[in-house]
Amino acid sequence: MYYNLKYIEVKIKKPHICWGCNVTCVPGFKMKYSAGVYDGQFSTSYWCEICDSYLTTGGFEDGVAFGEFKGESEYEYFKKKYLIQERKVLFEKYWARKLKLEKN
Repeated sequence: MYYNLKYIEVKIKKPHICWGCNVTCVPGFKMKYSAGVYDGQFSTSYWCEICDSYLTTGGFEDGVAFGEFKGESEYEYFKKKYLIQERKVLFEKYWARKLKLEKN
């Protein structure tokens, strides 16, 4: 049984490895920090934004092993879809800002 004690978003100051996809994130990147107790043992982990969103899709009640998402086809599909949505938002913000500057 896992008891979550803390689950917050942090801006990392040193490289951390994402628990879900086993990718090293560089300083300045925002990650989710999780601290809790699992079977009487204290544990901490960091989650990248993509893995954190993937966890909300459900089906992980039994927990996630370190690096479990890496290479999983369902995760890779989710990741591509998520990144396309993020790029679309950034693209729209860029053009809105550019149009605003041109009007002034």
